[in-house]
This record gives sequence, C-alpha cells and structure tokens, in this order.
Amino acid sequence: MNIRDKNTVHHALATATLMEVGVENSIQKVLDDVISYIHVLDLAYGSSLRTYHNYSHLVKMLEGAENKVYTKELVFAIIFHDFVYAITEDEKNKFPPFTSNEEESAKVAKKFLTGIGATDKTIAIVDFYICATK
Repeated sequence: MNIRDKNTVHHALATATLMEVGVENSIQKVLDDVISYIHVLDLAYGSSLRTYHNYSHLVKMLEGAENKVYTKELVFAIIFHDFVYAITEDEKNKFPPFTSNEEESAKVAKKFLTGIGATDKTIAIVDFYICATK
C-alpha cells in the first residue's frame, strides 16, 4: 500500500468533512468521525487483493477532479464509490440483500454522512454520484 496515496485520501476525507459540518463544530468530533472511518477505508482500499480499486485509484480520481469542479460532494463520492467491491458470491453474501457494488457503496457513504450530520442534500448528491458510476 502506498502510504502517500493513503494519506492523501484521508486528508481529502477530513477536508470534505470539515467543509460539510463547518468549523464551528468541534474539530475533535470531526477528527473522531474521520478517524473511525480510516480503519474501515484501510480494510477496503488497502487490501492487497485490490489491484485497481485501491488508494492509488482514488488519488488519481481526486487529482482529476481538482481540474474540474471540486466539491465536497464529489470528494465524498470519489472516496466511497468503490468502497464495496464484491465479485464472488461469498463476498456478495456479506451484504444481504446484495444489489450492486455501487448501491452498497452508497449505503456506506450515507452511513458516514449521516453520522457526521451531513445535510439531506449532500447525502442525495453523493448517492446520485456513486450510483451513476454503474
């Protein structure tokens, strides 16, 4: 796992989270929210089994987004869009009832965003972006 790519994604998640909840909220709460997901992100994107859908892939997407419209919603969608990458039936059975990688990834994003207190509008936009990657 490339540590620089991992740190870039973690930083992007923290920045987008601060943009969503605002600096008037407790910085410690924001950090706690992000840190609680860093371990989960590492399990997904840091797996040696992921040869493409990994931290390097996310960094390339984040870098590409910087040249376009770089919003917090886009950052959240990039980070979570490949979170669930189930190929085998055994992997799919971990998400009953399994719909698609994108829809399952959108559910994880919604859980994170709800937990940080994101607006319904932000959650809907992120969901739309993730599901559009089908």
